[in-house]
Amino acid sequence: NGTWTGFCGPTCQLTIAGPGSSRPEQRVTLAEQGRLELWPNPVGDSRVSLRIDGLTEEHQHISMDLYDAFGKKVMTQGFENEGPVFNTILQLPNTLAKGVYLVDITIDGRTHVQRLSVQ
Repeated sequence: NGTWTGFCGPTCQLTIAGPGSSRPEQRVTLAEQGRLELWPNPVGDSRVSLRIDGLTEEHQHISMDLYDAFGKKVMTQGFENEGPVFNTILQLPNTLAKGVYLVDITIDGRTHVQRLSVQ
């Protein structure tokens, strides 16, 4: 009759697999004072600044994947970087609908996920 009971008690822990969940997630390794910044957030003019500092490797391959709320990849971009700081401006597609997106920043196979709101 559409009622599910008896599986896990009054509450259940639920894990929802999102974009890129088929790979084991590894967190970005930054130096002790390192950080990843994505701004402005929310974004209104399709231009987003991305800055990563405290990178520990001498050379990095950095990729950015943008996913909509349904898990569909709507943008991807790759970069090469030398040294402890990466700084760029991302030009988002003008066709993006308003809403919340997930940004996967991958540095040498290690991923950091950030939310981005588009107005």
